[in-house]
Amino acid sequence: MALRIAETIRDVFGDFGSEHGLSRAEIAQACAAVASADAFDARFRVFTKLRLLESLRGKAHDQRYVFNPTSGAALLVYERLGEAGGVQEITMLLDRAREGLLNGSLTEEQLAAKIAQARRSLANYTNHLLRLVRTRPIEELLGQRHHHAHSTSLEEAKHLVHAVAEQYPALRPAGTRLIQEALRYTAAVHEFHDRLMQQATTRRDFSMLLPEQYVTAARRSSVDALAQVFAATVFDPPHVQITTGQILTAAADP
Repeated sequence: MALRIAETIRDVFGDFGSEHGLSRAEIAQACAAVASADAFDARFRVFTKLRLLESLRGKAHDQRYVFNPTSGAALLVYERLGEAGGVQEITMLLDRAREGLLNGSLTEEQLAAKIAQARRSLANYTNHLLRLVRTRPIEELLGQRHHHAHSTSLEEAKHLVHAVAEQYPALRPAGTRLIQEALRYTAAVHEFHDRLMQQATTRRDFSMLLPEQYVTAARRSSVDALAQVFAATVFDPPHVQITTGQILTAAADP
């Protein structure tokens, strides 16, 4: 509900707002289709405290408001996270940290904080993924396929840790913990894909898997393992579609 109201507010300012802002009544009218008056009032107070909405002149009793564009960007990020998951954001964090190390824009303390942030985020995603794989029905896993289709966090973590260790040896233990957590996440992703593959094989429904998962299986599995998927499949015997006479006639035709 809160997200729908926030998105509606963003849209009404984008369509009808100006440098003079909108009144509270105009904002409420735009949100009437997605929330009751009581729900809007409660969320409106929250949004002003969070500064998603700001008074036009900065006065407490001002009834005209402007939309904070930073909040609009946050909504776009939230939408992207809903589509692709947050692991991609962790990978971007690691990449930015390595870039900051190489160009000298990050101090040792800032790098330590970013390494810890990435490690904790990976730990949270790993724990969440393992709970899904081991305790939840397959339908819930299907909704997470795009979130864990690519697992590049381990490589990004290695690149960052190697670069950090050369310049700040004291951060090596923190880097080692980051790599360990990235390995744990990678193992959880493999377990996740294994369960999907087992279910797809049982149901004979390979639409459950993403194209990226087929590529991963083809690159990492043995020929015997790949052939096992079709062990119970019945094939028609081979049949030549053309006769020997047709081949001779075609060969003799200039």
